[in-house]
Amino acid sequence: MGPNFDFNKRFGINPAGETAHAEESHPQQPGSKRRPVIICTEQKVIQFGYADDTTGTTVVLYSSRNCIYWSVTVGGLEGLASRGPDEKCRISTTLKQGEFRNVCAVWEVEPLAEQAWNAAPTCE
Repeated sequence: MGPNFDFNKRFGINPAGETAHAEESHPQQPGSKRRPVIICTEQKVIQFGYADDTTGTTVVLYSSRNCIYWSVTVGGLEGLASRGPDEKCRISTTLKQGEFRNVCAVWEVEPLAEQAWNAAPTCE
């Protein structure tokens, strides 16, 4: 990280120290090609976000959130994609934009699950 790197700007943190919420940086604008997806990497990172292109092994996600832990009641990755996280899941803060490498799987996210991901509380 060089001298011009702005950690707060890069990770969506405002000067008051609060992270940006999905509603503030939601990428779904009229005419946008971005769609809600969950990706899995070879390193077992499970990340929800919005992507323009998921055809390669490197995917850029916008307004993404990491699933740190999910409970058995969710029903695995398919449950995260169809229903979203529940109150027992541990979900990270929102990252404005991230490039994920070694992507080995992509799930399309249902509208109900998208709402649950965006509404999920940030774990502490």
